[in-house]
Amino acid sequence: MSLGVGEAKIDLFPNKISLTGFLMFDTVLSIYQSGLDYLAQYTLPELEIDLSQVEKSDSSGLSMLLGWMRVAKQKNIHLHFTHVP
Repeated sequence: MSLGVGEAKIDLFPNKISLTGFLMFDTVLSIYQSGLDYLAQYTLPELEIDLSQVEKSDSSGLSMLLGWMRVAKQKNIHLHFTHVP
């Protein structure tokens, strides 16, 4: 699937979240919620957040990742960020 300019996508795997595209104010809300829903049912001690396909991010993208970190910490899940742009 090809993303247009300004679009973003989240892919959820058994031990990894993969983010693609533009993590901007207009795109992060639905991705943030999908990640929160995933973390709510996640039971393993570690989770990779793959950022290799992120093309651009603003402070909204960073805030989203910090929000996920806060929830993961409450559940004793270690987040491992890979390919940070």
